[in-house]
Amino acid sequence: MYIQVCNEADVRTDFRIVTVKPSSPSNSLVRGPAGGSVLSYRPVTFRLFRCLAGFTLIPAFVLPGCNVGKLADSATVKTLAPGMIAAADVGLACPSGAALAPVMLALSHGKPLKKQAPRAEALTLIAAGMCAEVAAWEHELVRHQVTYRIHAGGEPKSLGPLGVDALIQERRAHAEAARRNYHAFLRVVAVYGAPTDERSCPAKLKEDEALIFLLGITAGLLAVVHDIRSERQVGVPSALARQVEAASECLDDERWHRVPSALRAAVWATIPGAAPAGADPWSALEESAKVGEDAGLWLGRALQAQAATSAGAAQEATLRRAIQAHAAAKKAGPGDPEFGLLNDYAARMILHFSDRIWMEARGHRTELDGLGEFPEAPEDEVDAAELEEVRRAMEAAAAEEAAAAEAAASEPAAEPDKPAAAEPAKPTAKAPAKAPAKGGAPK
Repeated sequence: MYIQVCNEADVRTDFRIVTVKPSSPSNSLVRGPAGGSVLSYRPVTFRLFRCLAGFTLIPAFVLPGCNVGKLADSATVKTLAPGMIAAADVGLACPSGAALAPVMLALSHGKPLKKQAPRAEALTLIAAGMCAEVAAWEHELVRHQVTYRIHAGGEPKSLGPLGVDALIQERRAHAEAARRNYHAFLRVVAVYGAPTDERSCPAKLKEDEALIFLLGITAGLLAVVHDIRSERQVGVPSALARQVEAASECLDDERWHRVPSALRAAVWATIPGAAPAGADPWSALEESAKVGEDAGLWLGRALQAQAATSAGAAQEATLRRAIQAHAAAKKAGPGDPEFGLLNDYAARMILHFSDRIWMEARGHRTELDGLGEFPEAPEDEVDAAELEEVRRAMEAAAAEEAAAAEAAASEPAAEPDKPAAAEPAKPTAKAPAKAPAKGGAPK
């Protein structure tokens, strides 16, 4: 397959996708390039710059002097970002972002900023970050299911390593999500700047660019949250959250259905001492989430649920109210199609928090059509100290297995006529035989 440029003199041009096949007596053929035979011509107008279309299907070196990065960046702002946000399917967006991010990064490699594609890079990195976040959710649910099985009478020595492995994979996935979101944030502020107390907001921030800016600062907050969950493997600066707070003031709160207010309140709730005097972050989050839901944008409610989850048992009631409010909003309608991807992302995040509650209490995810409902509290509830004891039992069992394997490897092989004496069994830690709590998970 090759691309024939019909009019190279025109900046906006038509392209023809040409399928080349060998000559055949049964086909009415037209002569193709270099003597090849062309089976069919299908005119397609891409309505993109000639160089950008060339980048899509032709190696960049074929079109010397073409600033592919800059054109890809411009197309991202005007076409790709709005179209991608309207596509309500995280399952499609995240692998697409993971596949395209290396391409966008390659376009900018070794080039000055004016020839790079920072906004295109940011968009693909944000989408790729969703993949890592979804993976972290799955590993977290496995970990909670292991804890449930231990409380239900399972043997910590056999189940403990599974829980430890799930925790390791969960933290690795959080680190990957933090890294991708952090680099997305850095690329957005490279273009628009990061507002601080000494620096003002970007000048002339048009609506199509405001969407990129909003996504970028949201990625900044996600980078902080995921890095905390990963045990600071990435090293995202804590001060970045305050930059997100300042940057949210640069956006029209009404146009974006109070998401900027929700970002500020989430920072206040997540970072101790960040809230202004007299401000109540939880009331602000509830108000922003409610306004957003009424307008068909659910991201504010997801930010509220995420902040409540980070706060632990102290905000368990807030988390449950957020899940119930989202379930009611979802039953009322699909939300604003303009923000389909953000709504799908928010819905998946809130469903995960519901799944976690169900997994802790019943050992399985939220029942079908059960979003907004919660399993009844077990009669014999486990407190935080008992959960910590289970976590330690899991880690101790894994350490014991490793030590036993190392000892076995270092022992000399027994002679055939003198079998090695078996070592006495070591006592194993036992978890409390109580039902799992519905509250936060052991960390």
